[in-house]
Amino acid sequence: MNLAETLRTQGDLGGARKALEERLSRQSADMLRDRLRDTDPEIRRAAAKACALLALDDLVPDLLDLLEDPNPTVVQAAQDALRRLTGGDAAASG
Repeated sequence: MNLAETLRTQGDLGGARKALEERLSRQSADMLRDRLRDTDPEIRRAAAKACALLALDDLVPDLLDLLEDPNPTVVQAAQDALRRLTGGDAAASG
């Protein structure tokens, strides 16, 4: 069972996601880069959110890669992070 499945079964998905984002926001940029490539989509989603919280614009290329992620929640988190980091709608797909 991956982290996303575990979070869903625990009931408080929103609270668990927020805690994970906050935990990842205490990691270095290199560690977050690794998390953006994690096999677990929940980790990738939280890492994208953490990039935005930390204003890590050097990870923009990694976030752009996530726009092609097969998981829609990861794509949405990457789009949100890119908007926050670029101050615009640079993440718009089309």
